[in-house]
Amino acid sequence: MTGRWHPFDEEEARLALALIEGIGGKLAQRMLQRFGSACAIFSASEEELRDVEGIGGKLAQRMLAGPPTSALQQMLRRIQQSSIWQVAICDPDYPAALLQLTSPPFLLYGRGDRPQLRSMRGVGVVGTREANAQGARLTQECVEALCRHGYTVISGGARGIDACAHREALRLGGKTWALLGCGVDVAYPPEHDTLFSQIAAQGGVVLSEFPPGERPEKGYFPRRNRLIAALSEAVVVVQCSVKSGALNTAEVAKELQRPVATYPGRPLEPLAGGPHQLLREGAWLIESGEELCQRLAAQGASEVPIQLALWESPTETPSARTSTRPTPPPLGSPLRSLWEQIPQEPRHIDEIAQSVGESIQSVSAKLVELELLGHVVAYAGMRYGKT
Repeated sequence: MTGRWHPFDEEEARLALALIEGIGGKLAQRMLQRFGSACAIFSASEEELRDVEGIGGKLAQRMLAGPPTSALQQMLRRIQQSSIWQVAICDPDYPAALLQLTSPPFLLYGRGDRPQLRSMRGVGVVGTREANAQGARLTQECVEALCRHGYTVISGGARGIDACAHREALRLGGKTWALLGCGVDVAYPPEHDTLFSQIAAQGGVVLSEFPPGERPEKGYFPRRNRLIAALSEAVVVVQCSVKSGALNTAEVAKELQRPVATYPGRPLEPLAGGPHQLLREGAWLIESGEELCQRLAAQGASEVPIQLALWESPTETPSARTSTRPTPPPLGSPLRSLWEQIPQEPRHIDEIAQSVGESIQSVSAKLVELELLGHVVAYAGMRYGKT
C-alpha cells in the first residue's frame, strides 16, 4: 500500500501505537501476541489488523495512516532531552503486578533506576496534601521502618504526606518511587521539580503511564492511584479526610487484595475521618511502622509475588497450571525444531528468535500455536518456556 506510515525502529513504533486513538493496554496485548512486535503491527495489512479482536475498519485505517507526525516527533525530542526510558507491556522489565489491573498501561515512561522494575518490594504511603505536624511525624516514622526492612516507599509525588514520604526515604538513603498523574518530565506541583530529580538521581524511580509533556488533569490522578496500589504489597494511609484521593488508592488496594493499614486519630478531627472509615471497613490498625512490617512479614507479604502470565486471567499463575507434561510436537512437524530450542525456564521471544535464526513475527506465530497445543507456556514480558 502506497503512502502508509512505517516506524523507524521498535521504540518509535511503540510510541506511535500509544498515540493512536482507540488503542489501550488490552488491545495492545492482543496485537503484540499476534504479530510479535510493534514494528510488525505497523507492517500488517488492513485485513490482518481487522482480524484482531477489537479492531474495526476505522481503527485499522488510523493505524495504517500512523500517528500525528508532530506529536510523535515532539515526544521523541522530550524523551531524548530528559533521559526518559519506556517499558512496554511485552518487556521483561514490565512490573508483573500491574497485570492484575483490568486496564494495565501499554507503555510506562520513567526516569531513574530502570532495573528496579524487576525486583522492587514496595509499600505505598499516601495521605492528605494538608498534613499537620503529627501526620509528618507518623510518615517519617513509618518510612524509617520500611527503609530499614528493605522496602521501597511508593507515593504520588503530591504535597503533604506524599512529599514527606519521598523526602524521608531520600534522607535515610532508602529507595522511593514517585508515580505521577502527568508526564515524567512535568513537575506537578511545580515546587517538586528538584524532589523528582533527586529521586531519579538517588537510585529511585519517577514513573507514569502518561506520555512526556502531558500536563496533569483531574481525571489522571485516580489512574495514577491504581498504579500505586498495584505496585505496593500494602498501602498505608497516614492521615486524610473522608473525601481524600488517598481513599481511592486504598479502595483499589482492597480490590487487588492488598492489605490497607492506617493510624487511629482523635475523634472528630477532620484528618482522622479517612483512617477511621478505613478501620470500620477492616483496615489494619497500626501504631508504628515496625508493627506494619511485622504484620507484613507474618502473612508472607515480603516474598516476591508470583509473576503473572501475560496472556491469561490475572487469577491464574504458572503454579496453578496442570502439572501433566504434554508430548512434544511430532517429528517432522515444522514446530518441532523451535520447541527443541525452548528451555524449561522462561526465555524472552527475542532470545528464542535469535537462537533459531528466524524473525520475531515468524517465531511469535509458532509460539502461539505451540501454546494452544499445550507444548509451551507464555509468561509475563513475552517470555516462553516448556510446560
